[in-house]
Amino acid sequence: MSQRKTLITITYHTDDDTGMYHIGEIDFGIGCELEKYLIRFGDSGKKDIISALGYLIYAVEKSFREHPGRDENKAVAECNKEPNT
Repeated sequence: MSQRKTLITITYHTDDDTGMYHIGEIDFGIGCELEKYLIRFGDSGKKDIISALGYLIYAVEKSFREHPGRDENKAVAECNKEPNT
């Protein structure tokens, strides 16, 4: 059976009743699993992570270019759509 471990998390605040954060603020979390991964997979792992982050940059830029001023409800509906529908 396939197992997965989280190397990096990117989250954003959707609500805040403490006043410490603002809505939309991004948190980027790096845990000890990343270090373990890099020790285990070395240069190959480093290249894979940099490639994945590069793709993230590409996807953000592409979405921003294709959907400026996009409606949040439409974006959520599209993300929740089943593939090939």
